[in-house]
Amino acid sequence: MNKSDKNQIICEYWETPVVDHQFLWLSQQLYTEMNNYFFFENDVDGPTDPIYVMCIRTRETFKISDETESANRIFELTKNKKETSGRKRGLTFKVWNTPFAIEVCSGLKISSEEYDQMEKFQYIVSTQDETIEFVTFSPPTWEIYEGIKLEDLVIQYVKKDSLD
Repeated sequence: MNKSDKNQIICEYWETPVVDHQFLWLSQQLYTEMNNYFFFENDVDGPTDPIYVMCIRTRETFKISDETESANRIFELTKNKKETSGRKRGLTFKVWNTPFAIEVCSGLKISSEEYDQMEKFQYIVSTQDETIEFVTFSPPTWEIYEGIKLEDLVIQYVKKDSLD
């Protein structure tokens, strides 16, 4: 992002495993002491359909809103996307200078000079019925699982975090 754009809302596609999916559902959320996990599935209910898991740290700020609450607001944030060759659709975005990102960043205990130099952005994942928005200072991670039931995968994550 250019420094001259520091007060303008700027959006670009965020490259993720689900960026080009036409239909995506937030199937499950899991909050543990260390992490917040979001489990996504495609619109197709096949036994071999992949499950996508996004993880952010528990201390990171996020909000989930339903489609009716967020549709117009998210459209306004993402309407001026930077051109990406060949992309006609997308469900994941990185957006600079949003009110949400500015609010989260203004709560940090840093000097005014550090705050002015900091990039203020949020991530957005749009699903069929909900939108997840979050501000994180360490990139989220994604994992893809195939051939496992959602319930079994959630249990694996509960056990994993209880051992850490």
